[in-house]
Amino acid sequence: MKKLLLILTCAASGTYATEIDVINTVDAQLFQDDFDAQYFEINHDFEKIRHILLHLVKTTGKMATYCEIKEHGKIEPDTSALVNEVLPDLLIHALQIANYYQVDLGEKYAERIQFIIDRSSKSQSATLQQPFLDQNRSE
Repeated sequence: MKKLLLILTCAASGTYATEIDVINTVDAQLFQDDFDAQYFEINHDFEKIRHILLHLVKTTGKMATYCEIKEHGKIEPDTSALVNEVLPDLLIHALQIANYYQVDLGEKYAERIQFIIDRSSKSQSATLQQPFLDQNRSE
């Protein structure tokens, strides 16, 4: 069983590294694949990915409804649909898409997190260097 370790670097309070276990998605992907074979009606080729997309649109619609109610501020929106439906559905669809493309979702997650860290580090480094560059230009 594959376990991924992700080294996170935090520049805000100095450079340090901590190891964090990333969720093991291999078992979840295997379960989702078996579940889909038994319960997902549209389970082949392009039709499957298109159907997953339709469910994702419905899921994001639930989030949009919550946000619209929140923005208008007349009542406090109910979070139960987000917690009980949207979050688990997003995970289900992420597992399904990973299975469709035959990729390890845990690996892709770790790669994406590392990309964001690297991008953030570059932007923070550029921001930190800017006053130094400005100071040298004025001399």
